Amino acid sequence: MNNYCLEVIRADLTQTRTIELPGPAELTLAHGEAVISVKRFGLTANNITYGVAGDIIGYWQFFPAEGDYGRIPVWGVGTVIDPGQTDLKAGDEYYGYYPMASYLVVKPTHVTARGFTDGAEHRGALPPTYNQYSLMTAANGFDRQYDSHRMVYYPLFITGFVLDDYLFDHDFFNADKIILSSASSKTSFSLAFLL
Repeated sequence: MNNYCLEVIRADLTQTRTIELPGPAELTLAHGEAVISVKRFGLTANNITYGVAGDIIGYWQFFPAEGDYGRIPVWGVGTVIDPGQTDLKAGDEYYGYYPMASYLVVKPTHVTARGFTDGAEHRGALPPTYNQYSLMTAANGFDRQYDSHRMVYYPLFITGFVLDDYLFDHDFFNADKIILSSASSKTSFSLAFLL
């Protein structure tokens, strides 16, 4: 089976290439590394924002590429295919931040029954939210029939939640009405639901 990764020119997101990766069995994992096969991911306008703001906000740093290329991050589902010498278990599925690639090598830290944090050195200074991987079990609140919805809506639902919390903390700035100017956006849908 071939293994690939989609990359874009950071300064021109319309220019792409697909590179072939070594197979997971060919990798030499460092102590504490594991391999997660990327099974599915959502691709939305939000991901394009990651590319456009890649240098400004640091999105290109999550999954480094060579030269002028970058790997646009996506939210998705992956399955542990090689737990290496970690506390992960083969076959477990995780929701989190992935490259558009066949797999991701992670360095799991803070492993719990709820998930883990990717402790890869290059991700250490990046926002922690993007380094969290959630174990997809019913005990953790994952209803698998909503996987597709989660990949598309969850990242921006959190943004809607933060906005709702901010408005609440400020007593809605004494407003009688709230107008959402981008009514078709996932963030607006989420905020409207919470209001």
